[in-house]
Amino acid sequence: MEDIRDTSPERLKNHGILVVDDDIQVLKFVTRMLASLGYGSVFQAASTEEAHHIWTDHHSSINLVISDFVMPQETGDVMALQMATQKLALKILLISGNDPLTLDSAIPLSPGLNFLQKPFTLAEMRRSLEALTQCG
Repeated sequence: MEDIRDTSPERLKNHGILVVDDDIQVLKFVTRMLASLGYGSVFQAASTEEAHHIWTDHHSSINLVISDFVMPQETGDVMALQMATQKLALKILLISGNDPLTLDSAIPLSPGLNFLQKPFTLAEMRRSLEALTQCG
């Protein structure tokens, strides 16, 4: 069986992550996943409005945004792209219970890289995060 905690926390601790999901249970679940993978700096937002406020205050330490695609005020891709205009190296991982082929995304979606379909496993999350952090 694969060790899902085989990623070096030394390399991961430099990645601040903003997690955005209007479902509080999913928000907590993803945050616990990230903690178990060694990510220490995780910001949580239950709305895109809250995410924008956190981004304004902490954008210099956030290198990755994980967001639900379907959100009440604006879609996760639009929110993340607005943030990426201020920080070109920002990595984006979108999550959704919907099939990526049915989503009208402003970001090309690549399942397993920048898109995870709910429900996903810890191992799938780890693989996507590893792939994103290794991308230039």
